[in-house]
Amino acid sequence: ALVVSALRQSGLAFTPHSLRRAIENTAAPVSFIEPQALGAGLLQIGAAFDYHRRNDGCPAALLRLGVSLPQRQVQGKACRGLYVREPRESDKIVQTLVMVTPEWHPEGDNREQVGFELQVEIRCGASWVHVPQYMVINAQGKSFDLKVDATRLPEGDHHAVVEGLDANNP
Repeated sequence: ALVVSALRQSGLAFTPHSLRRAIENTAAPVSFIEPQALGAGLLQIGAAFDYHRRNDGCPAALLRLGVSLPQRQVQGKACRGLYVREPRESDKIVQTLVMVTPEWHPEGDNREQVGFELQVEIRCGASWVHVPQYMVINAQGKSFDLKVDATRLPEGDHHAVVEGLDANNP
């Protein structure tokens, strides 16, 4: 509520997606709690507002970017993440397609879609996860290959996050 109030007072446009992105990207991680249990971390009100203000006017700032793995489905729906749990998967390199799709407002202006292009830098800090370094997303979306090589990992829980950053506005 504080971030929404500050954005309104500043006259900045926002959507639920832009608020979520700002909150997730500025959350403070908690070292003693697993990311699977806590999520992005603790809410940082001032940092979330500053992030939103810095990204005002960026091509995808107000859009939701849907991420799915169409080759991996549960109950007929594409998964949003990759879980390598079974021994038959962890003894080989797992490769799958990741689809990133801008979700446009149905009543939006088509001119915005025609000229849309988002250059994305893709990062992952885990040496056992392989992704391309860059991709360009247009109005219909774009896919990339994700490879996970868990063959040399010790037994136990391992967690990695693949991040996409606006290459023109990191």
